[in-house]
Amino acid sequence: MNFLYISQVLVIIGLISVLYRLSMSLTVVFRLHDLMIGLSALSYVFALVMRIAYNDFDLMLHTDFIVLIYEWLRIISVSLLLSGLGLMVRDAKPNINRAPLVLSLIPLLLLVIHPFVMYTIVLKEVLIHIYIGGALFIALILFSLKSYNRSMILPILYGTLILLIGFVYEQTPETLISFSESIQLLLIGVSTIFISFHYRNQQKEDEIHLEEKKQHSTV
Repeated sequence: MNFLYISQVLVIIGLISVLYRLSMSLTVVFRLHDLMIGLSALSYVFALVMRIAYNDFDLMLHTDFIVLIYEWLRIISVSLLLSGLGLMVRDAKPNINRAPLVLSLIPLLLLVIHPFVMYTIVLKEVLIHIYIGGALFIALILFSLKSYNRSMILPILYGTLILLIGFVYEQTPETLISFSESIQLLLIGVSTIFISFHYRNQQKEDEIHLEEKKQHSTV
């Protein structure tokens, strides 16, 4: 069992933990942006499973199919994440200043654009990396601004920062840093721990607010 396989399994376990905490939080207060981010994480879990299957099992007869599914899961994950961040920005504004909901869902158009570039290997990879880097950068700025007023945001801010470091590692040639893919996945796994703590804290905060509302309504 090599280090890369261990890192992949760690990421899957971490993402499942995030999904569990997120689902528990959604049962208390439903937020559309949280749902989109959760679906993004779920897509990434399935993408990693496909990646492990492709690398570790004798699936040569279905290589093209597995690569195709992996690429679609990855682009679905990125588009959902970007939409979730857009919704988060929208929800942070007062109702009177909010843009139409459909504008926050524009990143889902990536699913329409992708078939036109999926067979151009270089362009496809460049675009995907731009999407991922842009999503992480936007998330880092958003959570940094929110953390000034709410310390509860700090875990997801740290998690996003570690994800961004992992993204930088992904761009690093293996000739410069050995085990770059394993290190990247390990960083993603660590980031999921912080993100899981964030949704646990969010659930507790929402439960407290709901309890306070119930108490005020009974007075």
